[in-house]
Amino acid sequence: MAANVTTGPSGAEGKAASDAGRLLADAVHEWARARFGDADTAHIATGAIHRSIDNLRKDADIVARSTDVTSRETLGALVDSRQQVLYTAAAAKLINASDEMLRRLLDVHA
Repeated sequence: MAANVTTGPSGAEGKAASDAGRLLADAVHEWARARFGDADTAHIATGAIHRSIDNLRKDADIVARSTDVTSRETLGALVDSRQQVLYTAAAAKLINASDEMLRRLLDVHA
């Protein structure tokens, strides 16, 4: 990850800012690893969203093929589809929280 910096006549200003950027990135990764078990929180959350979408497609297929709305399979798919919506909302909140945390860290750094 390269820091976007302005260099002074000697380049020292750019090197200091670049070093500070690397230290900040390392701190964020360590914090995320300690908090979430992995530094790439957005990747985890988007993976959860993709899994939820795949499960919703399966649930929609079960409901579409159903001839009896009260069958165990159809009711299970309807309940599961609601759970998938909740999982997706939770993953979206995780992405928002991660973005907000990073934004605040960058504000503190700036």
